[in-house]
Amino acid sequence: MFKIIISFLMIGFLTSCGKDGVYPEVTNKTWKVSFFSDDAKDETSKFAGYTFEFKTDGTFVANFTSSSPVKGTWKISEANKELVITISGNDKLDDVSEDWEIVNITDTTIKLTDDDDLDDEILEFTKN
Repeated sequence: MFKIIISFLMIGFLTSCGKDGVYPEVTNKTWKVSFFSDDAKDETSKFAGYTFEFKTDGTFVANFTSSSPVKGTWKISEANKELVITISGNDKLDDVSEDWEIVNITDTTIKLTDDDDLDDEILEFTKN
């Protein structure tokens, strides 16, 4: 009986820990940048026309109305409370490709700040 209780406790513990990179609030939706600020300067317009997708397999896709999709990767580090987005080969999206400190994630918003204290960047996604 004791082994059964321990087994159930272990299963519960392992499933409640959450796997880095899997967040149902983020995946299976399209997002747009609703706010981007760099050094207190609003630069949201840089992302006009873009939509973003966080795929369950850890891939990140940026779609623009007049070009091919840009692909990268993403993961959430629960230990560090960070969302890490990696995109290469697209200068326009360099501002998104960073390690972000998670402020808040809901079904409709993702609020992030730069994890580097020397940079004053804020990035917010809203469900599209």
